Amino acid sequence: MTNINVSFCRALLVTQRESLTPEQRVRCDKGWTYGFQRGAGDWEFQIPGEGFYWHGHADNAYDARYQGICEWLARAERQATPDPYRLNGPLGQRTGF
Repeated sequence: MTNINVSFCRALLVTQRESLTPEQRVRCDKGWTYGFQRGAGDWEFQIPGEGFYWHGHADNAYDARYQGICEWLARAERQATPDPYRLNGPLGQRTGF
């Protein structure tokens, strides 16, 4: 991990946070990042109270937080958009056709 990489990841996180709504910022501020096996690159990001958990490879804590927030936003978008192929109708029927 180099200083330029940390600086880049931090700038990326700042840019991402600027694109969030005030409500999303408050919710993300409750999140925390944890690194496993220092030097191995295994990190997790969690937002308590929302049941959100991301685990993956990241170069540093800023990168892990950025990737975690990206996945949190993607999950929120997936939940807001109904999947027409999901079996959620009565008796397991497909909905959205």
